[in-house]
Amino acid sequence: MIEFLIVRHGHSVANEKGIFAGATDVPLSEIGKKQAELVSDYIIENYSVNAIYSSELTRAKDTVKKVSERLNVPIITNPAFNEIYGGKWENVTFEEIYKKYPEDLLRWRNDIANSKCTDGESFSNLRERTINGLKSLTVNHDGERIIIATHAGATKAMLCSIMNLSAEECAKLDWVSNASITTVIFNEGKFSLKQFSFDAYLSSLKTTLPNNI
Repeated sequence: MIEFLIVRHGHSVANEKGIFAGATDVPLSEIGKKQAELVSDYIIENYSVNAIYSSELTRAKDTVKKVSERLNVPIITNPAFNEIYGGKWENVTFEEIYKKYPEDLLRWRNDIANSKCTDGESFSNLRERTINGLKSLTVNHDGERIIIATHAGATKAMLCSIMNLSAEECAKLDWVSNASITTVIFNEGKFSLKQFSFDAYLSSLKTTLPNNI
């Protein structure tokens, strides 16, 4: 059995400004830095960790940096866990995206499983690369607990595959909150969801994406 702790990055500067960051490398906001401290403390106090994998993006790596340093477990970056590439949406506000590409954004909001960022990556491709990235880690980590530091879109894509959700169910799946832990178990060749977007340790610092994104 393998236990995966899927950690969404803390609140970022892009979250603060209502920007679609995607593959753009933006830092954590001041709130995000505090969230990173809290999720790190929670993990350090409650878990032993054998390996840490992360998106290549700073906001994900910085969220679990303290865990890496305190537990002396290096962060291994893996592009499979990067956020979706937004194409013309990159580093643009959602308000501006809606003005310029209303059909594409409405598909993203209402039928994400079949959506594609304008001139960017499709959600189906994100779904494939994230679940393949997860599957690749099952080869050498039997009996271990693994952290994956990643993003809201990447986490949703993985969960749509793990839970075998229909397009309609995928569209209704909530976004995981910033600096939350989603726990996935791999046992006897199958993935299962154990806990979704746990964030009680954040108390009043909880933040998430609006449901209409």
